[in-house]
Amino acid sequence: MRLPAHLRLSRHNIYYFRIVIPAHLRPLFHGRRELLQSLGTRDPKLAKMWAYSLSARVSDTFEKATAAMTNGYDPTKLDLNDPSSWPVGDADVRHLEIEIPGVGTIKSDPTIPGDDENAIKAAERLFANPVVQAQMDKQHAHAESENARLKQVVAEHSPEHEKCRQAV
Repeated sequence: MRLPAHLRLSRHNIYYFRIVIPAHLRPLFHGRRELLQSLGTRDPKLAKMWAYSLSARVSDTFEKATAAMTNGYDPTKLDLNDPSSWPVGDADVRHLEIEIPGVGTIKSDPTIPGDDENAIKAAERLFANPVVQAQMDKQHAHAESENARLKQVVAEHSPEHEKCRQAV
């Protein structure tokens, strides 16, 4: 069976995702030439699916990093204490949004001084409300049941993968 370009099979028959980092982006990755990640599976179909997904995500990351660098951003000059060195402009600054599952979203306006703090205080008051807390607990229980169902589907379709995960 022919493997996609980003898949490699180890001598232990475990599939790995591998992608070459473009030369101009290597300083962002501390000079590394490639990314290599174990997929933790011996199932070629599952490995292909995960490799395609990872490939899309990594390619998107590479495109965004390239765009930032072509806009004059130099990652070697980043100083976390100096906002002028950050790779954002006025168009990138957005208002604070706090999503409360099952309740809604609290938004702040960056043009109003102190509005972020007011949004955080409002969220704290909502989180303390017993009705909101009950709704969030209900959402959390639903999410846990969905995760359990997904794990069951993966285990049914890939018993080898589940054995690997349990061994780790």
